[in-house]
Amino acid sequence: MKMRMDPQSKLVTAIKLHDPSMADWAIEQGANINAIDDDGVTPLILSVLWNSGGEMTAYLISKGAEVNCTLEGYTPLIIAAKEGYLDIAQVLISSGADIEAAEETGMTSLMAAAREGHVEMVRVLLDAGAKWNTTTVAGITALDIAEHFGNAEIIELLEERAGIIKLKAILTKLHGRLGEFSCCNDEDSNTELKKDK
Repeated sequence: MKMRMDPQSKLVTAIKLHDPSMADWAIEQGANINAIDDDGVTPLILSVLWNSGGEMTAYLISKGAEVNCTLEGYTPLIIAAKEGYLDIAQVLISSGADIEAAEETGMTSLMAAAREGHVEMVRVLLDAGAKWNTTTVAGITALDIAEHFGNAEIIELLEERAGIIKLKAILTKLHGRLGEFSCCNDEDSNTELKKDK
């Protein structure tokens, strides 16, 4: 005799198969969209971990999935940012995910993306309002992380948002002008010395 799958298990299967219609059936039969399994995982987090895509993420949220649920302090957005799942991250952001949420060491989604070298993810998070100067418990910023891992594109993006690139350009220009001024002064001094002789 074939055993029938319970609604919660059916929801998990639907997520694994990226099948919203099966998920609909499971929810109608009583599956809890925010149930936490024995590993502390909700259906939405499971969907992100399995990279079920933006469509499934949007579907689960539309059915009431808590967008800022956590797994050991990691929100769905931090997980998506770390893994580079851009379509999922965009859905989460547009659904009100907390961009500045951090796990216990203070790592945010922006820091996770910077650490893993996901340039486009960093850009999307910055455009959505992620703060470049947020620090971890140890006082480390996303820029510090990008510099540590030597990702030039991410460093440039973060410096640009921080205004550092503009400041560097201004200082370089100013330094050039000061150099010209210094040269002129030297020439003037030499001329005066010659005159004195």
